[in-house]
Amino acid sequence: FLWNKDKTIVKLNDFNRAEFMLWNDQNHDYCRYNEFEHRHWRSPEEYFDTKNMNEQVDVFNMGTLYYVLLTGRWITWDDVNERTEYGGKLYIDERYQTRSPAEAKLVEIIDRCKEYYPEDRPSIFDIIQELRQTLNDIHGGIGGLETQLQ
Repeated sequence: FLWNKDKTIVKLNDFNRAEFMLWNDQNHDYCRYNEFEHRHWRSPEEYFDTKNMNEQVDVFNMGTLYYVLLTGRWITWDDVNERTEYGGKLYIDERYQTRSPAEAKLVEIIDRCKEYYPEDRPSIFDIIQELRQTLNDIHGGIGGLETQLQ
């Protein structure tokens, strides 16, 4: 987590694989990962399809980060085995969907980030746009939040 100077805005940073992904200008796509590190919060393709990994592994793991921030729980092996092994989703208490618009949006984003197949997950750019729009809807543009997040 990174704070701005007056500690009014938190910037989230999840390095996940801690390496830069290169961009292929010819194909207009990210270059693929080719290695694997065993962790229970990893995306399904990191277990089963290591030759075709792309930036969507980070989207999957961003869902993990948001899950931890929202629920205060770390994902355990029991969660992986019971919920995510065959395309199932993580359990998120339904009360999070009704407590606030921000929490409801995070539940929706977590659910979409945790899609089993990478092609079914949103792009990071879609998620950023959704979060910006939600903040703007909640705050009505008050205080310049929408411009501070650009």
